Amino acid sequence: LFEVGVAYESDLEQVMRVLREAAAGLPWRVSSRPPVVLLTDFAASSVNFDVSVWIDDPWQAPLRRSELMRAIWHALKAHDITIAFPQLDVHLDARGVAAPPVHRPARASADTPADAAPGGQTSAPPAD
Repeated sequence: LFEVGVAYESDLEQVMRVLREAAAGLPWRVSSRPPVVLLTDFAASSVNFDVSVWIDDPWQAPLRRSELMRAIWHALKAHDITIAFPQLDVHLDARGVAAPPVHRPARASADTPADAAPGGQTSAPPAD
């Protein structure tokens, strides 16, 4: 079993067909049992599918899963189907919100001492 997520703009029927064909093309799967492709979730950043194939030797499961993943990767890439990854859209809307004032340091001029703080005040305390 392998779960894969694709971009929302993907063609649902094409994705299912490509996943089924990729799994069916594996020479080591039990040929009497067809691959199973299920739509499992409309997730935050992807449309998710489970792809399952039957194998004879469960001890080979990690190796076979890796081979299934590689077959899916290549099949999706060959059909220009985007494998989804987490994304976050940030929308900034300042309507109705007052922007905070921008404080910029005062520029030093010939009349302002080099150690002057913003606003023309010097950093030394006033003399009595």
